[in-house]
Amino acid sequence: QNRNVLANSYAFGYYRGVLAKYVNKGIFENLQLDLERHTELLSRLTSEFAENALSDNPTDTDERRQAVVNQTRIGAKVLDALLDASSAWSQKAIIEEEEEQEENIIESIQEAKIPEKRKKKRTKEKKKSKSSR
Repeated sequence: QNRNVLANSYAFGYYRGVLAKYVNKGIFENLQLDLERHTELLSRLTSEFAENALSDNPTDTDERRQAVVNQTRIGAKVLDALLDASSAWSQKAIIEEEEEQEENIIESIQEAKIPEKRKKKRTKEKKKSKSSR
């Protein structure tokens, strides 16, 4: 799961500046780097544990297993932190997009009213000019 999230985070990080300016670059990159480091460490510990367990003379099996378990927990917490931050950024993006759409709707309505006001003004001017004759 960590590797899948990392793969997608690299693509997101590449387009972040254009599509997600609201995402703090430093925080995102630190979370991404933390997840990458913990995932690589877990991979190494798992590989060493498997090699040791399959060897003719396994040593420190319990300690190695505990190291894998601990690193798995740490990796899960770092993954959760990145996903939580991404969720918060997504919510912020949705709110900003909705606000922008509301502003566009208001502008459109106001622009539509301008010709209407001009038409009313012309009608009033015509009535005044007829009454002044």
